[in-house]
Amino acid sequence: MSRKKDNERGAPLVVESFSVRRDDKGALKGEITLVNRGARTIQAYGSVRGLLFDPATKLLTVLLSDQRLLGVQHASHFLLPRAVAVDPGGKRLVEVPLPEVITRLTPGPDPRAPALTTIPLSQAETAEVEVAWSEQPFYRDPRDQKGDMREQFLRWPQGFAVSRFPVAIPSGEATATRG
Repeated sequence: MSRKKDNERGAPLVVESFSVRRDDKGALKGEITLVNRGARTIQAYGSVRGLLFDPATKLLTVLLSDQRLLGVQHASHFLLPRAVAVDPGGKRLVEVPLPEVITRLTPGPDPRAPALTTIPLSQAETAEVEVAWSEQPFYRDPRDQKGDMREQFLRWPQGFAVSRFPVAIPSGEATATRG
């Protein structure tokens, strides 16, 4: 499947903005503004499916899509993402929780035991946001004899809105409040 990007002529869904803030409890929240330039309601992913970080370029990729995560999840553990509707000519703010750090498995000194590497999200300078969308809501097809809902869902998107933004992660850590 080819990936339609929001800057292509005629793509109805655009990622207009992305920013990161702290909520009243100190947790990081990503705020994504989606714009529907089309004449039909657009259904889009409304939850983060993965985060990628390239330390060399300080690029954080926020995936509201499963396409780059092929082979990561097993079908028995597949959870459907939250969906949001964006009305024709309308805007929709999507708020998503973000972690303080990204944890990766890396080769350890003992080949039988990988090491954990943590990368603070605050290292990011640029964010690329990718959002899968379709003009049709997702419905499981009961005629699919294989019954693999994940495969059906991976075929669902009509396109992908992709945009890059400079990003500043607010300093500070989540704090516990005493009651």
